[in-house]
Amino acid sequence: PQAPLEGADEEALGRYYLQALDASLRTIVGAAEPHGVQIVVENLSSLPAQQDIIREVCRRWDLPLVDLQAALAEHPRRRELLHPQQNLRLSPEGNRFIAETLYRALVDQGML
Repeated sequence: PQAPLEGADEEALGRYYLQALDASLRTIVGAAEPHGVQIVVENLSSLPAQQDIIREVCRRWDLPLVDLQAALAEHPRRRELLHPQQNLRLSPEGNRFIAETLYRALVDQGML
């Protein structure tokens, strides 16, 4: 059997991703709000084609976005932040960098 989006064009994939992300955030925000939990979105594991969609959905939901993709890409020693044998994983230094970036963003947004 064919996968549901197999052969879909970029536009269709984008619409699907937007709808899926919007629905997921609706569920998360709906569960978090009654408890006073603030939601923050990050984009580390997303694809380049998804970046604008993530920004758009965060604007819709008025949610802060921590752009970890850009922070990692702009780091002057980016290679040191990646695992030496598996470049889709972070090194200990990379994990520390991501944690510090998230922490700074939460402080800057007044969440900590």
